[in-house]
Amino acid sequence: MPKFNIIDPAERRKLIQEMEELRKSSDFGKSSTRFYDAYIDTLRKLDRKMAALSGPANGSLPPVLTEKDAEELAMGLTMAATAGERLLRAMQKGGRVVHASLPGVVNKIQNILSKDYNAIRNYDPAEPKTLPEIQAQARTLTINIRDRKLGTVGNLTNTRTPLTVVNAQGKKRTGVFTKANTFSIKKDFQAALDEAKAQCSPEGAAELDKLLPGIKAYLVERAKNDVGIRIKETASDEVTIGYLSLLLHAEAMKGPAGTGFTLVGPNKGVAQSVLKRAGVDLSKISSKALSTITKNFHALANNVGAQNMSIGLELQDGERIDTRNAAMSAVAGLFGISSLVAKSSLMKFVDADGKTVEGTFMDFADGLDLANDRSQMAYVSDDPLDDPETRGPFMKQLADLQVLDYLCQNVDRHIGNMFYKINEQGKLIGIQAIDNDTAFGSVKVDTTSLKSLKVVSKSMADKLAQPYYPDMMGVVLRGHGLSEKEIDRAKERMKDLQNEIKAGKIRVVPDKDFGKYNMVDFYPDQEDETNLFRSVNRTLVRSIPDAQARYGRKEYKPQPKPEFSLIGTTDRKYTVGGLRDMIDEAGRLVEDKEKGTSMRELVGVRGRSQNFKDLMDSVQRTANLKNTVMDRRMGNGRRTVDDFVTLSEGPASSMRKAADEAFGDMEEKALTYLEGKMEERGVRNLENLKGKNAYEQKHIDFARSVLQSVSNYKEMTQEPTSEAEKRQLMENREEAILREVREAKEEAMKIQKAQEGLQLGL
Repeated sequence: MPKFNIIDPAERRKLIQEMEELRKSSDFGKSSTRFYDAYIDTLRKLDRKMAALSGPANGSLPPVLTEKDAEELAMGLTMAATAGERLLRAMQKGGRVVHASLPGVVNKIQNILSKDYNAIRNYDPAEPKTLPEIQAQARTLTINIRDRKLGTVGNLTNTRTPLTVVNAQGKKRTGVFTKANTFSIKKDFQAALDEAKAQCSPEGAAELDKLLPGIKAYLVERAKNDVGIRIKETASDEVTIGYLSLLLHAEAMKGPAGTGFTLVGPNKGVAQSVLKRAGVDLSKISSKALSTITKNFHALANNVGAQNMSIGLELQDGERIDTRNAAMSAVAGLFGISSLVAKSSLMKFVDADGKTVEGTFMDFADGLDLANDRSQMAYVSDDPLDDPETRGPFMKQLADLQVLDYLCQNVDRHIGNMFYKINEQGKLIGIQAIDNDTAFGSVKVDTTSLKSLKVVSKSMADKLAQPYYPDMMGVVLRGHGLSEKEIDRAKERMKDLQNEIKAGKIRVVPDKDFGKYNMVDFYPDQEDETNLFRSVNRTLVRSIPDAQARYGRKEYKPQPKPEFSLIGTTDRKYTVGGLRDMIDEAGRLVEDKEKGTSMRELVGVRGRSQNFKDLMDSVQRTANLKNTVMDRRMGNGRRTVDDFVTLSEGPASSMRKAADEAFGDMEEKALTYLEGKMEERGVRNLENLKGKNAYEQKHIDFARSVLQSVSNYKEMTQEPTSEAEKRQLMENREEAILREVREAKEEAMKIQKAQEGLQLGL
């Protein structure tokens, strides 16, 4: 059942008492003492207010939180949290004596305040709740899968897993779960290098060890005359590998204009050129190792996300990536623009074995994926921004998103990771940003990056003008796996933006007046694709005529979000990942690395009959379906973002039909071959069939493995056959959801009863 990691009042009180004890053995000096006294005073007042709202009303349940209560709590949380940030900053600067454990305890209290603040800020009195219920929602949702193995829950690897989850109030959320993952560019690079070193002599392996320091020296030298390279001798290995990846990517793109990264001519190998620039003696490297390096460099070049994180954010190996999506959602909530990003929050799974898997859950985005699926441009009117009534709100959202991206240091915002909302007339009315995990970081960003920001909305400017907002930025970011340095950098960026607006360098436009302007009015002085007004407008101008020429003008009707069963186990087969998992059964037959055999080897052996050739052709055709699945998520060669997660009903059904037919053909061909061999050998039982020699035995074993693969596929795709089974399945699902809700409410009641009568003031 859904559970929440709730820090109860007793735990909060314990942390405050621990802080008081540590304070006794610390000597702050006058300035820091003032910050400490302010912090403890605001915490006591806040806890007294929370105690009054958490206790019983009329002898039963706590009172429902009113709008006024929420406002007072938000103010109390703001005062306490900002006082805590100032205390932490004072302790960082150093007091006379600060107990080593004190900053950690303050951090824990700040994390609690952060979650409570985010919950109170997002409270909607139209859906009345008690304070304990709101606090419960603020904690990390934990889904207990009970009798299900975690491996069956959408194949939780680094891919996104489509889910429908039910919270403690019985409300559904449909989206994708991303398993907790950490930045690992250095680890991945070292693994790739070790693979090549294993194929060299010790002398050759020693040469390959020169690659990283050698390429760093080469890049540092080039940086003196190349504005595209900003690397220093003090740069970390992660940053160096990021630049190497970018270098390889630019070379693969034949040195596109402006990169300054062209390494070699068209007739030379990229891998060899990089090794030469690094001072590696190629004569000591085996040809097999060079082939491995080339293969691994190809993978390195395609890891654009790692490039952004290492160069743009300066992340270190081991830092959490997935939680940054949720952190950006929290900042959007702070500024009252939550709808601008697909809602994201932390989540955990507990499987039948008690194993906990952490990760992040992101709601499906609203709108059309215009940049990646140009066919959807056919829904957009000829001039989607000609109406001031709709253009104004759309441009205001673009302006707010640019500010949000700057504050969160999102280095991967572009037209392709935004969804576009239109009305039935095809006019653009809003946006929602996705893929917000390439954000934050510890790198110092200078104010030149603000030059692409030409406008800020009045409502955003008013919030930014509040002196306590930088501290509140730090508060809402806590609990999202960011380092203290990353939180400090976020505060610095907000202060820089405050100063730029105050100095009049960024235009402030009243929210209702955006419709008076056109997109070009907010272009940067120089070409800059990070400016959303420029990049979005240029995309629309280029793409709408092309789409309508190809597809005609289409009438748009809002489409419902895909619906998955609770935890999404059944519907996995209708996703790209699910279909690929099933078709991989055939792929493993084509080349079984564990057994060391492959189709190429089987083709070359003697005794190959026409029946066996037909079987192999069938297996190859089925394996090729994997590429067809990937092609179906490409609209005329263009990738659609959420097709990484799910196929629409039409393509999913057709692909399932094609896969069923392909596996059926494999089964037929395998049986034809084996039955023929049984007749030749005069045996009636397949278990007794043996080849006349080792070559024929390989063929027989292969055909048997095909039958096993078909059996696995059928098991994976098994559906209820009778109407009674279908009804029972639906009843079980509905009962599971009702049970989840009932148990969650019972747990909430226990929590509320435990809180009755507690006084939290010290």
